[in-house]
Amino acid sequence: NVGTELSDEASELTTFVSRDGGISWAEAVKGSTVSDIGDQGSLVLLADNQQATKDISFSIDGGVSFRACEFSGGKSVVVRDVMVDPNATSTNFLVYGHEQDYERAAVYAVDFGMMFPRRCQDVDLAGDPGSDFELWSYSGEDEPCLMGKQVRFVRRKPAARCYVGAATRLATLERRCECEEADYECDFCYERIGGEEAALKNLSTASTTPCVWSCIPADEGKLPETCKGTFVKTAGYRKIAGNTCAGGVDLSPQRIPCPRHHS
Repeated sequence: NVGTELSDEASELTTFVSRDGGISWAEAVKGSTVSDIGDQGSLVLLADNQQATKDISFSIDGGVSFRACEFSGGKSVVVRDVMVDPNATSTNFLVYGHEQDYERAAVYAVDFGMMFPRRCQDVDLAGDPGSDFELWSYSGEDEPCLMGKQVRFVRRKPAARCYVGAATRLATLERRCECEEADYECDFCYERIGGEEAALKNLSTASTTPCVWSCIPADEGKLPETCKGTFVKTAGYRKIAGNTCAGGVDLSPQRIPCPRHHS
């Protein structure tokens, strides 16, 4: 849907597809559709779910382009859904619904296996010009760290005319990053001053606004009433939950030895 609000008018609906995690979108087909993905993301099948149809739309290049074909032998079918195996590794789809008169259910098997002359090769060399596979990152070419790591995914190249198959495992490559100030949030009883102004300027609050004490002033840095051995002292920051960075900037609470009392 393109506009200020969602519409249920069939003439105003369009199905879009994204190959970069939602950063950009391209029109796939006009109208509302049901869909499923096969062969580990290489195959996409769409079917109109607003009106009876004889055709389905499909992509064999991971959603780069779509074309239509007749699947029902000339009969108009009201499609309710399309399905592939739960692991999305097969080239076989099921299209099910019912005939226009509602008298009989309709189930069709669609097999795209014959469109690929061979199995894809060199998954271990993904990104190499001779491999059928490429490396993709949701953060783009520069691959900045996100939540303390860089992640790259292996997927079939759009131009490779081969099938991945269930036996080929597409890896996820991860590299842990050094910690930066952006990997931390304010600790309990601390808050960022000026965060709203920074957001309006599209600036990172982590680098422009420090965490400052917001509770009872006299309690900041106060020793615990009973201090034995060590105690935890915060610098006003804590690592964001789920962040896996290591090394680099350390703003985590520190364990401090209790002061000695001399008689």
